[in-house]
Amino acid sequence: MAFTHLSLPIHLQFEERERHVRLDTLTANVANALIEKYWTPEHLAGIDDYSYQAWKYFDASEAFADVELYLPSRYKRCVMQKVGETLRSHADKRKAFQSIHSVLSNRKIRSIETRRIKEQLWNAEEYIKSGYVDLLIGQLNSYYDRHGRFPESYFDIQKCPTYSKGVLPYSADDGPTSGQSVKYDYDEDTQTLTVKLKTPDILEPGSRGDWTWTKHELEGYEAFHELLDHGSLSAPSFHPTQTKTGEDYYELSFPVEVEHAEKPDDVETVLAIDGGLRKDATAV
Repeated sequence: MAFTHLSLPIHLQFEERERHVRLDTLTANVANALIEKYWTPEHLAGIDDYSYQAWKYFDASEAFADVELYLPSRYKRCVMQKVGETLRSHADKRKAFQSIHSVLSNRKIRSIETRRIKEQLWNAEEYIKSGYVDLLIGQLNSYYDRHGRFPESYFDIQKCPTYSKGVLPYSADDGPTSGQSVKYDYDEDTQTLTVKLKTPDILEPGSRGDWTWTKHELEGYEAFHELLDHGSLSAPSFHPTQTKTGEDYYELSFPVEVEHAEKPDDVETVLAIDGGLRKDATAV
């Protein structure tokens, strides 16, 4: 039986906003230092070949050797998971760059040539996401405009990524009841979600005592409760976000594992609509 994960956010209480701001800022700072350290061709190739959870690719003692802060071990894992996922994404994009680079001519890519490149890659059985091709061709042309030639390396067109927000995936923690960064429990009778979140008391924690657990009793909303009727909660991610008016707030996004519904025999086409963006919807 096939399963998939659907995610819905739960807003965290405004009363603890200062703690969430510190977690956001600390996570962005630590993750930026870590990705800068591992932004090399060798590490992109290494994590691309690594088939386990992204955080396991790193040696924590080496990764945080230069960090003069007290960071709990599972928090470190979660930051490594965040950075590892980013590196994996760029490893995939780098492979796309290398495939496109192999079929380039020595002149700027025009619109009509984009189709030729896609066809060449397809005929060579080089499967690449179309979005990657279009994005990379734009970057290649921009580089050509500045230098009069195409780049030799992916790193010539892609600077080290930086994080402006401290999004933190808790999938590297120890589960809902044993977690050392987040614990959570859903009461089906009261439809209440209880969350305990470990956050820093100060922006530069120096000891174990500079981290505190805070408890949140979250009521959720109708769509969230309905989704839980069809599956169980998985480890959340901490997300800084904004209202339409620009006001900052924080939420936990919980994936729920649900069983794929079988398509009825009398249905030929299924239309899926993702309304996750503020002004756009994606239909597939």
